[in-house]
Amino acid sequence: VSFISPVDKDGSTYEVPKTAKVKSEVEEKDGKDAGDELPFEFKPIAPDKADADALNAIVKSVGDAVKKGDGTLTGANGTKVIELVKENAKANPNADKDKVDEESQKSEEDNTEGAGNAKPDNGGGDDTTNAGGGSGTQNQGGGGSSSGGSGNGGDSEHTHNWVPQTTTIHHDAQYQTIHHDAITEEIYICNNCGANITGDPWGHINDSFLNGDGSCGGYHSEWKVTSPAWDETKEVSPAWDETITTYKCSGCPATK
Repeated sequence: VSFISPVDKDGSTYEVPKTAKVKSEVEEKDGKDAGDELPFEFKPIAPDKADADALNAIVKSVGDAVKKGDGTLTGANGTKVIELVKENAKANPNADKDKVDEESQKSEEDNTEGAGNAKPDNGGGDDTTNAGGGSGTQNQGGGGSSSGGSGNGGDSEHTHNWVPQTTTIHHDAQYQTIHHDAITEEIYICNNCGANITGDPWGHINDSFLNGDGSCGGYHSEWKVTSPAWDETKEVSPAWDETITTYKCSGCPATK
């Protein structure tokens, strides 16, 4: 009997016994098993004590067990086991989630490819893998699929039925603010009457001598703001909706 550590929902794992040989007991005359308990102990390991490598190894071992398992672990059944272990492993605070996803994806692909070549369940064999702590079962994370019974009666091969899942993401319009500095201009002002004589200062002075007492005999320059500073908001990208389509199998948790 060989064991794979279960992974609980909080990501905790177990220290499992090494592979061991056990003696098969025959049924007693009253129909009860002579020995239905095996002397194995599973020691809990708290989530924060389990390292990423150990979690990756568990996920890989489960994939190997599914790949080598009988009809109870092929197709959709095997995928469910792999998905359960993956989600529980990713709940561990030390988990390398990308690595867990990578190992799980590889296991699911191997399971799909090998589903049609699975050996039929012959009702019991010498080798039993146990990942749930009990005897004679292939079980990970609390499941109860038996590898010592007569099989699950289901299909041994699962073909994905991909159903599109469409999501729309709205992107707001993008704007750019352009700043325009103030525009100033030099003007000429009569020193006497204060008139703006920018266009012809000397003509104004001559007119003063010709038409009056000549009091407007000089001028000075000033700087005047002819256009104040302002900010221009310009659209650089209009609002748009992005449609993303993913696919989920209607018969198992697989997605792509």
